[in-house]
Amino acid sequence: VLYFLEEFTYPEIAQVLDIPVGTVRSRLHRARKALQRRLLDIAVEDGLVPGTPTSGADA
Repeated sequence: VLYFLEEFTYPEIAQVLDIPVGTVRSRLHRARKALQRRLLDIAVEDGLVPGTPTSGADA
């Protein structure tokens, strides 16, 4: 939310949350990957793209 909606920089987020910048970057990366997997699952379930849902996998 801070990065995408409030347009905070990584260092600003780190300062607000009192965590290292690397942690901010890691958490945002993991969140993007989780969102990507979930959106792919929805697209597969709705028949929009061929494939197998990724739920439960570490893909």
